[in-house]
Amino acid sequence: MPSLRDFRSNFAAGRTGEALAARPDAGAYQMSVYDARNIMVTSDNKLARRWGTELAQWRDAPERLETWVVAESEEMRFLLAFSPGRLEILDGTLTRRALFEDMPWTDSTVWFMTIAAERYTAVIADASFRTRILRFDTATGDFALDPFDFDMSLDERHYLAPFFAFDKKVKCSFTTLTAPGVDPAISAALSTILGVEETEFDVASGTGQITTDADVFTDTHVGLRMRIADGEFVVDAVTDARTAQISVIRDIAVTLDENPFWLTDDSKIVEVTCEGHGLKVGDQVVFSNVQKGAGTNVLRGALWLEYSTTTARSEGDPTAYAVKRIIDENIFQVEGESAAGSTNLVGGNSVKMMRFWDLQGLKEPVYSAARGWPQAAGFHETRLWLGGSAQLPDAAFASAPGATFDFDPGTGEADDAVTMYGIGDQSRVRHFISSFDLAILTDRGAYYVPGSTERAITQETVRAPKAADGGAAYTKPFLFDTAFLYVDANGASVREMSIQGDDSQYYIAPISTVVSDWINEPRHAARYDGAADVVTPYLIWSNSDDGGAVVMHSNRADQAMGFMRWDIEDGRFVSFAGLSRELYASVSMDDGRHALVRFDTARRTSLDLAERLTGSGDEEWQATMHADQTLSAHSGYLRLSDVTLDETGAFRTADMLDELWIGSAMPWRIEAHAPIAASGQGPQLGNMVRLVSADILWDGTWTGTVAGQEALSALDFPALEVPTPIREWRKYMVGEWGTAPRLVIEGSAVGDVSVKAMVLKVYF
Repeated sequence: MPSLRDFRSNFAAGRTGEALAARPDAGAYQMSVYDARNIMVTSDNKLARRWGTELAQWRDAPERLETWVVAESEEMRFLLAFSPGRLEILDGTLTRRALFEDMPWTDSTVWFMTIAAERYTAVIADASFRTRILRFDTATGDFALDPFDFDMSLDERHYLAPFFAFDKKVKCSFTTLTAPGVDPAISAALSTILGVEETEFDVASGTGQITTDADVFTDTHVGLRMRIADGEFVVDAVTDARTAQISVIRDIAVTLDENPFWLTDDSKIVEVTCEGHGLKVGDQVVFSNVQKGAGTNVLRGALWLEYSTTTARSEGDPTAYAVKRIIDENIFQVEGESAAGSTNLVGGNSVKMMRFWDLQGLKEPVYSAARGWPQAAGFHETRLWLGGSAQLPDAAFASAPGATFDFDPGTGEADDAVTMYGIGDQSRVRHFISSFDLAILTDRGAYYVPGSTERAITQETVRAPKAADGGAAYTKPFLFDTAFLYVDANGASVREMSIQGDDSQYYIAPISTVVSDWINEPRHAARYDGAADVVTPYLIWSNSDDGGAVVMHSNRADQAMGFMRWDIEDGRFVSFAGLSRELYASVSMDDGRHALVRFDTARRTSLDLAERLTGSGDEEWQATMHADQTLSAHSGYLRLSDVTLDETGAFRTADMLDELWIGSAMPWRIEAHAPIAASGQGPQLGNMVRLVSADILWDGTWTGTVAGQEALSALDFPALEVPTPIREWRKYMVGEWGTAPRLVIEGSAVGDVSVKAMVLKVYF
């Protein structure tokens, strides 16, 4: 009977399951296993039982864990624990540093939030609530959590927000257009022009009324800054959907160029220069701050720059002028009261043009209680990026460099803020990921702002070309092993967005096809960069439905990439967080308890929710974190009988020990792909073959079974039933017939497991 020996020593492809079960020709077949549970692929591509977990704290609720590293000291590394309406901040020693309650996130929106941090400022964003700013004071060690607000200019006349005209057609009429400080003597002139009583406005305080021809205002507008025609005002009160009381902060007027009036000899027609005036024939305008001088008596109703309560406010009766003709977008004509005596440019250098009626272009801050809040936040090139609100879903805005709260676009210079509209095809921005390029992930596609070593991002240079169709879920994405990784919009696969070779074009492809049955709408992701003896980084997704964790290992230099699945008995993983060398998880138990656990990357225990106890050789023990339950126990390599704790956590052991670990057993399993059998007639796939034996090269293993046989022999327990970990080849007879016989290595008892290689002998 022909026989073959199938040698496998590299498990870099992780678990590939049914996807490759019938593909022994694929290179990944021999570099993977058919199935696995609570197994990890280490840096040297061997298989190992995952780390046990040490119970750090019992918690009040399931939590979303995030990290914020201000500096590498334990006192400056922070674990952010979010639960509905609550944020607790722990430092690297798990000491509570701050607690914030009555927060706006709920048990559902807590998973949609984006959290971004740079230096001493973190941003918490979601479209369902006003963005929050978390600050850390290095001098006092204190934290502050406040609602986000845009900066003000030093004179408080400019609100440094990006503004947007949500309804460009709405027409506005005002009873006042001037900021406080205007001489009250102008009141009579304005009363004449407006045809209203002077009591309806107050030029001294800059207060008055705005009326619109369409519904605009709600109670959420109260206190909001708004802009129109180079002016800015704040809404003091809302009378109804079309009427509001306002205070003018900056004159609602356009400052014209020097000497903007062109007079023609013996003509009443005056040409007015106003860049981008936006007027039409019939619109009425008021001119103020006109310098008295030769020719200004043509516009006798214009308001002079210099006047007093004892002198006239204008040459004639104050009046508004109707636009007679539009020359082009920068020049229009009005008709004065008398003809000019010469052809000349007049007016002075302070002329302002005001429109009290039918003024269009009312703008609001892009983010507010009235218009919604951003879904996404991120830092890139020292700018804070915000995007994805309900009313501007496909827009993104970036602060001025180094000025987190200054979003004023200014004149578009390199030190000004940046605005972007129309990202994608009716897309909603969900994530920003910073690298050399800035990836912008939406619900319909992936885009990016190209980086450059030669020029900064400015309003002129910014652009967001499409990388690929196919949107992203709310699950947090990561830059991982030189690629952007994210969960697709359906929560069914992990996608990789990367540049391959010398091509500057991004390529996006699903990379989790072989574990599609494991990807179950992940709601959270975390990155762990490795322990002291494990340099391979891990990216971990926690599933929303089954409570399992899908763990990706990747080392592009070694062409190693694959997935494994972790779970916890009688519980579920809620979220993970990698904080320097430590890996944490939030765990919810089936009995309603919730825990914060730390993975024991030093491999002192393979139990879950383990508690380490120390004594002085006594047989009596007192647990502080467990009570009224039966748990597994061990002391180093010594496996003990299960211990039963009373309601106070007290229990006894048969032996006197200096150290003891108690906790829950962690089941694990490795199921190898069927051995490759082939003859001169070709592969024997589908034919009956016999898996005769398996040779396993162990690396520090002291528990488990191979095809139902104990991995260790009696000779491995030389004294006191303390095993000696195996670090050599061992042979196990299997004798399994089938069309695809698979070797199973499994267990649940305390102990490390590590497989460096295996040889499967098959007869056919």
